[in-house]
Amino acid sequence: MERVHRHLEVTAPETLPALIEARAREQPEGRPLLEPGGGRTWRELAERVRRVARALRRIGVRPGDRVALLAPNCPEWLEVFCGVHRANGVVVPVSERLTAAERAALLGDAGVAVLAGAPGLLAETPFSGLKVEFEELFAGPAGGGDEVERWLPAPDDLAVIAYTSGTTGTPKGAMWSHRALFWSAQRNPFSPELAGGRRILVCAPLSAGGAIVMACNALAIGATALLCRFTPDGVLAALGESGVEFTGLVPTMIAVLVEAAPRGWRAPRLRRIYYGGGRLSPDLFAAARQAFHCEFEQAYAMTETCILGTRLSPADHDLRRPELLGSAGKPMPGVGVKVVGAGGRDAPPGEAGEVLIRSPGNMMGYWRRVPNGGEVFRAGWYCTRDIGRFDAQGYLYLVDRKDDMIKSGGLNVFPAEVEAVLGAHPQVEEVAVIGVPDKVWGESVTAVVRLRPGAALGAEELIAHCRSHLAHYKCPRAIRFAAQPLPRTGLGKVSRRAVREQYGREGRA
Repeated sequence: MERVHRHLEVTAPETLPALIEARAREQPEGRPLLEPGGGRTWRELAERVRRVARALRRIGVRPGDRVALLAPNCPEWLEVFCGVHRANGVVVPVSERLTAAERAALLGDAGVAVLAGAPGLLAETPFSGLKVEFEELFAGPAGGGDEVERWLPAPDDLAVIAYTSGTTGTPKGAMWSHRALFWSAQRNPFSPELAGGRRILVCAPLSAGGAIVMACNALAIGATALLCRFTPDGVLAALGESGVEFTGLVPTMIAVLVEAAPRGWRAPRLRRIYYGGGRLSPDLFAAARQAFHCEFEQAYAMTETCILGTRLSPADHDLRRPELLGSAGKPMPGVGVKVVGAGGRDAPPGEAGEVLIRSPGNMMGYWRRVPNGGEVFRAGWYCTRDIGRFDAQGYLYLVDRKDDMIKSGGLNVFPAEVEAVLGAHPQVEEVAVIGVPDKVWGESVTAVVRLRPGAALGAEELIAHCRSHLAHYKCPRAIRFAAQPLPRTGLGKVSRRAVREQYGREGRA
């Protein structure tokens, strides 16, 4: 009876720092992190996290202070991430892909007190606050230390300011609470039943929200995380030789790996690739399935929802039903997704409208920004500004971005619909469709196209191709040919905003 009573008094962890402490007590020799030559045990991870917390407190970090992380993927990144939380600080991930000026602007917007990371990246980043290398945070004394037990954050404290990719404007800082991050990490992208105790490769940049959630997911479900930078050879080696069973990629990464995989290459333990940030075409899916011999699962989600949204299951990745590959799947368990039409009413199946999401992962709001006129949240629902529709079976299909919609001659044109038609042409390598100001039409539908090497194709032929598949008002009135790859976001998606700035303003390719 006494043993049962003690068990009932145990409080389940509600934050990642609390979970790490619990695992260090319950399974101290388990290995949550892999690295070349070995890996960290839960006991070692908990102690290193405490070292970071003590070091940050010694240099003046106080509860609520923002600490930015700037480094390539490595075990230390995740340890410092958890150490900032152990000190009751707030993590601000910074992408190494940003220019020095972009980094400085982000650090200023977040009001960062400490910038921690890799020496070279720190040196080239303008910052007036304190800079500290990761290794310095682990070098302090291990003891000194009962006060560290009082620093565990509360579930509703601010944990992360995750900046959006800025595809439609200036990046904004989505604020995640510890509760939201932990809720997402416990079930997204992999469940304990599926991947607990297995090895998960995290190779997408940890500055991105999806990669952060995947790394935290490995900790939360008791898996082992292998962290590395994305290079084709490095990732293929990790998949083939490190016993990895699960990983997360974006379609661009999948395409690069398919192209780079040598003949006869195999990943013998790989069970599932989870991907987001775009869809797989039937051709790329067929090639990827042939290369990887594993299941595929797609996610539609965003930074503002802590990467919670919809999923397209492995069973729905079926070339006998290729139309499903164009779907974003169905809502994740515990997540509400609806499509809202004119006047705020729920749109019936088949009718397009704005996609709204409600879940425990929804952000607290944008850092230093007040939602304007209810456009960000509506009665607890996050307004994604994505246009989508449900079919009769409950699958969500994304049509386009509300911000990218073109108004031509009083009619709405969704660029993604036109891009899908042009992108299906065998001589087109990549395409972006934008609206260019026009005195007669308001906006003129314009396509910026890069052809495949050796292709010889004129604008008239491409417009005729569109007219055989689309209503005439949706077809481009002008085609501009690009000699260089189109600008992309950090997640590898073509950035219509950057294309619009370049080609819409200049009027030339």
